[in-house]
Amino acid sequence: MSSENAFQNEQSALHRASRTATFALAALLLCSASGASLLAERALAAEADSASGDSATVLTDPNDPDAPHTGSNPDTSAPEDADPLTIAIEQTWDAFERAEGAVSDAGVRIADVEARIDSLQERIDANQQELARLEERIPVQRQRCAEAVRTLYKMQQDGQGVIDLILNAENLGSLLLNLQYLQNIQDHNQAEIDRLVDLQQQAQRIRESLEADQAALADEQLTAYDVQAAAQKTREEAEEALEEAQEARRKMQDDAYEKAEKVCEEVTELAEEADRKAAEEAEERKRIMEGDDEEAAEAARKEQEEIDERASRQARDDDPTPEPSGTFEVVGRDGADWSVGRDAFIETWTERIDAYLEGSPLAGQGKAFATAAWNYGVDPRWSPAISNTESSKGRYCFRNHNAWGWGQNDWDSWEEAIDAHVKGLSKGYGYTITPYLARKYCPPNWIKWYRNTCEQMEKIWVEEEGGDTEDA
Repeated sequence: MSSENAFQNEQSALHRASRTATFALAALLLCSASGASLLAERALAAEADSASGDSATVLTDPNDPDAPHTGSNPDTSAPEDADPLTIAIEQTWDAFERAEGAVSDAGVRIADVEARIDSLQERIDANQQELARLEERIPVQRQRCAEAVRTLYKMQQDGQGVIDLILNAENLGSLLLNLQYLQNIQDHNQAEIDRLVDLQQQAQRIRESLEADQAALADEQLTAYDVQAAAQKTREEAEEALEEAQEARRKMQDDAYEKAEKVCEEVTELAEEADRKAAEEAEERKRIMEGDDEEAAEAARKEQEEIDERASRQARDDDPTPEPSGTFEVVGRDGADWSVGRDAFIETWTERIDAYLEGSPLAGQGKAFATAAWNYGVDPRWSPAISNTESSKGRYCFRNHNAWGWGQNDWDSWEEAIDAHVKGLSKGYGYTITPYLARKYCPPNWIKWYRNTCEQMEKIWVEEEGGDTEDA
């Protein structure tokens, strides 16, 4: 018996002994009221522990006949980081979204500038109207100003006439009136001169304001459209980089399925050749057994018995080196669209995987599987399907949260376990399943393992011919 079986049996024995001791303790405690109270408290505490525990972490007895026994011994090495293509896609996607934001911001800025342009244009139009009105008045005012200047000049030159006007005043009242008259004439003419100066200054200020507004308008337009052009260029560059990364992922995805198809063809050819050779050898043994050479017939019968025993072992899944037999079909394509971005990818595959895991201990872990598939660049169906082949979707686990026969590993949570398993598939196996990878993962029973896992993968999702996808 293996050390692991011995440990499990020891644990079972301890569990039975513990239950016996519990029943004995219960019998003793029931003899007193205080003992009954203590028993009730312990029962409630045990019930609470059971309700709060994770039933999926209960380890399965290795001898449980219902548990899958695939004999897997997979390579469990894992990469240090996420898939480089995934990193490139995320980085370029982030750059693209930032560029999209910059283009959007530039559009908002242009809208704001256009609003200011409209306001500036209204002010320019108003100033131009005011300037046109002033320019119509200035020639008239200039004429009036010229007449006022001539009048003032005449008054200055005709000083004697002014003196006579003052001296000929008949009384003080008349004198004051004459002086007021002269002052009014001078004030009027000076006002005409001042009005001309004011009109010209107003016109100059309006011209300067127009020039400043028009310059500001041109600067605003130039700056805004420069920002938009730069943002648009950045967006185009980011989009191009994103498309290149996504195309690389699509090519990797296509190459993986083409390789899987080629491997299936190779293994099928080997299987057909093995079947043909086995049929020829069987026919030859039959001929020998029916012949007259008793010694040769006995040897042929023993050989046939060994072959029959091996076939029986293979049927029981305990043949250590099964030979390929029958046809090997490539797994249906996953139809995963890596161009939609992280969030949309995870949302889509979370729903599909959750539907597949419903009712199992792994129920509700679709997001963990989808996130890990995105992070490490593998077929999103692969790890969930292996969990069914190895442990009936986490129902029979020989290690804590280890639903994949993934070495001697224990984990504290399904999320941690899923991430580690998908990371290991990415590092040691590649994008999707092939017969060779099945043999690497589960050498003792790789043929059945491969076919069962492919069947489960297609139950999650499969791409139809022509590009459409559907639940299998």
